Amino acid sequence: MQRERLDFVTSAAAPDLSQVRDARKIMEAVVVLDLTFHRPGIHRKADLNKVETATDKSMLGLTKQIVSSPEYVEACRVANDTRGWLDRRTLPSPLRRGTYLVPVTMVGEVCERLDQIEQDYAAKAEAFLVAYPMHVEEAKVRLGDQFDPRNYAMVDQLRAAFSVERRLLDFGTPGEDKIGKALWESERKRAEETWRAAADEIQDALRCAFRSLVGHLAERLEPNPDGSRKVFRDTAIEKLTEFLDLFKARNLTGDAELEGLVIQARNVLQGKRPDALRKSNVIRGEVAREMGRVLTALDTLMGDAPRRRISFEEDE
Repeated sequence: MQRERLDFVTSAAAPDLSQVRDARKIMEAVVVLDLTFHRPGIHRKADLNKVETATDKSMLGLTKQIVSSPEYVEACRVANDTRGWLDRRTLPSPLRRGTYLVPVTMVGEVCERLDQIEQDYAAKAEAFLVAYPMHVEEAKVRLGDQFDPRNYAMVDQLRAAFSVERRLLDFGTPGEDKIGKALWESERKRAEETWRAAADEIQDALRCAFRSLVGHLAERLEPNPDGSRKVFRDTAIEKLTEFLDLFKARNLTGDAELEGLVIQARNVLQGKRPDALRKSNVIRGEVAREMGRVLTALDTLMGDAPRRRISFEEDE
């Protein structure tokens, strides 16, 4: 079974451990969402003895895809799209991968959307199960002597393997009456240090996300070297506007410098429709220049601190 996991952008710089009050404020302003999409894997170990090669086979590994199913791909897309949707509404979690910090003001919206997503995921899974016997027959032909009927579970077993595991959690320390005063004090300090580090990660993640969106829009508005217009899609503005609209709820660290640039970007985009940017060189140039100024200021704000990149992992 596969689990969808996520690592958030984090700063490699040492966290500032001076703002205990801010750490506690963040703890009170969020809940933890633990979300996992489960699905049956469709890759298995293949038989190297049925492969001709001059290479020492002990140096090789070989896998095979046991079915080719567009319905399965669609189910996977639901999980991937959900991660992207959550990334734009949540904040970096100091807990394990696959957890998200949800501002309390957005919990209702997030849970309502996840209810719909679970239904969609179940529908996509059922579509795969309906088509599964046909895909198995196709695999017999396509895999040839690598086809092994033992690789194929029954439909009911596969149905049980599709699920969404979801919990809302509160980050806290066991009470003093349960673990004793000395251990409670130690764990309380450890939790505060974790959340102080999380505050740095939250600020860094918001700045990185904003920089990516502003940079993409500015680049799309600049002309090609030959003076022609680059392809410009509505999503370049829509995603940036979405960030601007949700920024207040997500800015739990009170990043005043970033807030100023967010307001600046909002003012630049005020009343600017994607169609106007496509049709008018004047408006296009104006927005490009102003977004360039925002980008320059943002780069100065962020400095040269090294960062780890977002990464996704899947385990069988």
